[in-house]
Amino acid sequence: MGTWLFLLAFVLIGLTAVDTDANLLLILFGLCGGALVASFVAGWLGLRNLVVKRVVQDGVMAGQPFVLRYQLTNPQRWWSSYSLHLVDVIDTSQSIPLPEAFVPMLRPGESITVEVPMVFRRRGRVVFDQIAVATRYPFGLFTKYATASLPQTVLVYPALGRIRDARWSSRNWAEAISIEGQSRWQRGDDEFYGLREYRLGDNPRRIHWRRSARTRTLVVREMAAARANQIWCVLDSRIPSDDPYLADRLELAIRCAATVACDAIESSGRVGFICNGEPLLILPPAGGRDYRLRILRELAMRAPNHTDRLADRLARVAWPSRWRGRCLIFAGRFNDDLGECAKWLSGRVGSTSIYIPGTPAFDAIFSVATHETRAPRRSRLQSSLRPATRTEVVA
Repeated sequence: MGTWLFLLAFVLIGLTAVDTDANLLLILFGLCGGALVASFVAGWLGLRNLVVKRVVQDGVMAGQPFVLRYQLTNPQRWWSSYSLHLVDVIDTSQSIPLPEAFVPMLRPGESITVEVPMVFRRRGRVVFDQIAVATRYPFGLFTKYATASLPQTVLVYPALGRIRDARWSSRNWAEAISIEGQSRWQRGDDEFYGLREYRLGDNPRRIHWRRSARTRTLVVREMAAARANQIWCVLDSRIPSDDPYLADRLELAIRCAATVACDAIESSGRVGFICNGEPLLILPPAGGRDYRLRILRELAMRAPNHTDRLADRLARVAWPSRWRGRCLIFAGRFNDDLGECAKWLSGRVGSTSIYIPGTPAFDAIFSVATHETRAPRRSRLQSSLRPATRTEVVA
């Protein structure tokens, strides 16, 4: 509105000055015209060749604050940039304000970094599209802006909660597998590792007679102790379409599965993961920081499905004996095939439990993390992520 009033006054002053031939009005008319030209030229010079850089992590935790950093550099030798208003355009389904920052002045050759705190409430993919830098310097009559195309994708991992009962930890597992003073190794519940030649002192019961007869050399089965701290997390992502209540419950189940997997890996355990849907997710048991990030990345992009039955998927899996361990099933609701899945997994994997949000079993092991309602802090996982950078000249 102010710009239009100024232009209207500029035109009226010009018409009156020409009509009355008043020198004072002619001088005022010239000053107004000079202000218009200076407002346009100064803003254009301030944005010319401005370099902007975005620094953001490849992955962040949902519900946990993080910092977006923008670095602006003025490569000009003589001209300063003033009143820079930066806005970053984000393509996301979440209703969050766009990141923006303000830089009062950027001297020639100077580089400045501004930080913008952000929080994404839900998991998924967030696409940063482009950055717009605007200025109204010097008189605020015109808004001059330039854009930089900096496409970048950030994954928002499921928010981790708190484990109340870590029954899958190696210490608790070692206590649980002891039955009447006998360990699983003493009971002979170990895993087939391979074949080798017979050595003095080997158990004769482990001689592989068919292979020995074929090779005419005594061959024995070499066994390895079953991994006590190996668990399977199985996620059933099938829910009816257009049901917000079950969608929220599935999100809780995903958060619980992610928390259990991360807790088990941090306890030096091995975790396998299965989830139905498109595409089918089967991750063999493994551990380590990179594997934990892989699980979180997969869960960040996992969408609910409405037709893919978990029992049909499990029936097609060839389950090696080395994959045996404890199995935990997570689901948004108790559907028709969860019981069938539990029975199938109990016979081929090991002890199986079902955890559904709202049930006593679910509440006994998982609770929402208290840090979601307190002051911002960085988790160990978020601290280990490496930032990614994109740079562009805006004008």
